[in-house]
Amino acid sequence: LPLIEMVGSGVESQTDPKMRYYPVIAPVLILVGVLMMGAVRRIDWEEPCSAIPAFLTLIVIPMSLSITDGIAWGMISYSVLALVSRRPAPWLVHGFAVGFVMRYAFLM
Repeated sequence: LPLIEMVGSGVESQTDPKMRYYPVIAPVLILVGVLMMGAVRRIDWEEPCSAIPAFLTLIVIPMSLSITDGIAWGMISYSVLALVSRRPAPWLVHGFAVGFVMRYAFLM
């Protein structure tokens, strides 16, 4: 944050005075989004166990304005679909899914 403040001082939100937006990072985020779109064409959209988590991740990130929430929804849905369809998934995926579910449970 101090490095960003050196480049751009930020703009105070008109709805919430505690929030500050840093438009100087917008071009970088757009570039990252464009680079991520290159991987979308490799998703097997015919396979629901791959398509649903990818779709949720792609939709939740911009809707929630949080990369973490998008990844969480993708991991949780992938883990649930793998368990329901009895497909093998790495134990780490299930571990992260449980962690994200606990995160949301404690946020409520």
